[in-house]
Amino acid sequence: LTARLTRPSDGRLIADVTEQANGPTELIAAVHRLSDRVTRAVGGQPVAGLGRPALERVTTPSLNALRLYSESYELGRKSRWAAARELAGQAVASDASFASGWIWLAWTQRNTQRPNDEVREAAERALHLADDVTEPERLWIVGSYHFMITHDMDKAAAAYEALIRLRPADHVARHWALGNLASLLSSLGRSPEALPYLLQSADARPWNARANWSAANALIETDADASVVRKYADRI
Repeated sequence: LTARLTRPSDGRLIADVTEQANGPTELIAAVHRLSDRVTRAVGGQPVAGLGRPALERVTTPSLNALRLYSESYELGRKSRWAAARELAGQAVASDASFASGWIWLAWTQRNTQRPNDEVREAAERALHLADDVTEPERLWIVGSYHFMITHDMDKAAAAYEALIRLRPADHVARHWALGNLASLLSSLGRSPEALPYLLQSADARPWNARANWSAANALIETDADASVVRKYADRI
C-alpha cells in the first residue's frame, strides 16, 4: 500500500509512504499504519496551502486540469461566465479526456452566447467520454447534453432527477441540476412537481437572485402563506 500526499497549489510532493500486508487479514492493520505515517509526515497538522476552497469531485488524472476546472466552476457560480469559459478551455487543453471538463466548457460557451457549433462540439466530446466517469458525472453530462443539444426534455429531466437522488449534496446537483430540472418540469406542464426543486435550488443558492425569484413566484402562484414567500423575497 502506497500513499502520496501532494500540495494542490503546485503539485509538490509532501509525503510518500509505503506499508506491506502479507495477506487479506493484515490489510486493515496496514491501512492504519499507513494513515499514522501520513499523519506524522505532516506533523499532525493541516498542510499549508490546503485550506483553499475544495476541489470539485470530478474524474481526471491531471491535477492541473482539476484545479482549472474548480476555479472555472467557482467563477460560473458567480456568473462570471467569460472568465469561466477561459479556464474551462485551459482545463480540457490540460486533459483532453476530461469528460466533465468538456460539458462544463459547453455550458460556459452557451452562457457566453458562443456559436452553437462550438457548444455542440464540446457537449458531444463530453458524451463520448461519459462512460469512463462516475455515475453522478455521467448523469450530469447526459442531462446537460439533452438539455442543450437534442432538446429532449424528458431525457434531460430523467437524468437530472436521477443525479439529484443519487448525490443530493453534490455542488453540480445543488447549483445547477435542481434549477434545470425545475425549469424542465415546468416546461413539460408538471409545475407541482417542479416546486420542491425550485425551493431546493433557491435554498442551495441564497445569493442567486434569479433562483430565489423563481421560488417566490412559484409560491405566489400556489397561494402560499406570505411569510413563506417573504423568505425568498428578502433574499432578492
